[in-house]
Amino acid sequence: DSKLEVLEITSSIFYSPMVIPFTITTLRNSPITHLILTNVPFMTAQWSTFLIHLSLPHLLSLEVDGSCPTHSLVNFLARHNVTRLTFSRGHPTVPCSSHAPAYLPLPSLECLNGPPACIHSLASLAKLTTLETLTVRFCPTSSTVPFLEEVLACTAHFPNLDDLQVRIPSGADRCLLKTPRKPHPSCLVKTLFLMCLDSAKHDIIPYCAPWLTVFPQTNRLYLSTSCSKPDRQLEDLFRSFSSVAELSVMVIR
Repeated sequence: DSKLEVLEITSSIFYSPMVIPFTITTLRNSPITHLILTNVPFMTAQWSTFLIHLSLPHLLSLEVDGSCPTHSLVNFLARHNVTRLTFSRGHPTVPCSSHAPAYLPLPSLECLNGPPACIHSLASLAKLTTLETLTVRFCPTSSTVPFLEEVLACTAHFPNLDDLQVRIPSGADRCLLKTPRKPHPSCLVKTLFLMCLDSAKHDIIPYCAPWLTVFPQTNRLYLSTSCSKPDRQLEDLFRSFSSVAELSVMVIR
C-alpha cells in the first residue's frame, strides 16, 4: 500500500488525457493528508468531473488554483474533513445564479487563505461557522479600493474569527493603505498579523498603523516587515492607534 501523505502537483502534464488516469489512481490509493493542485489547465466541466472522482478520506490540507470552480470545490469539501484551504492564484469561477448549488456547511474548515475574490466566492456558497484563522492576500493590482476596506468585507463573513492575517504586496500604492473615512463595522479578532513585503526603500507598514482603530479587541499584533524604522518606534506607533491598553506588539524581520 502507498504511504504517500503529501503530494504537490504543479505540472500541467499530470492533468493531460494520457496521464490523468494515473494521477487519479495515485490519489485514490494514497493516504493523502496534504494536497497541492496548481497550474491546472481544466475548464469548469473538467474540474467538476475531476473532483467528483476524488475521495480522499485522510485529506486535511488542500491548496488549489483560484480558478477552480467554487461550486465544485464546495461540493468536494462537503465530502471531506479539510481543515485548511488555500487558494494559490487566479480568479474564482462561479456558477450562474440559476445553477448555483445549495448553501453547504463545511464544519471542518478552520483556516482559509486567499485573495478577497476567492474568499467572497467561497463564503457565498458555503457555511463556515468554525473558521478560526483567515489570511487575506493582496497582489499587485490596479484596484482603487483600499486594502482595509476589502479586508473588512472579507471578515464580515466570519463574525467568530479569532486570527486575521493580511499580506500586502511590495510597492503598494499608499492610497490603498488608507483607513476608509466612512464608518465600517469593527473586526473583533484577538490576533492580527500584518505581513508587508516592503523594504527599507519603500516603508509601507507605518501607513497601516491607523488600521488598529477598527480592531478594538486585538491584543496581539505581529508585524512582518523590512521597514527601516526601529522596532520600538513601530511598536509605539501602532499602540498609539489601539484602544487596548496592553497591546502586545512583535516585529518580525
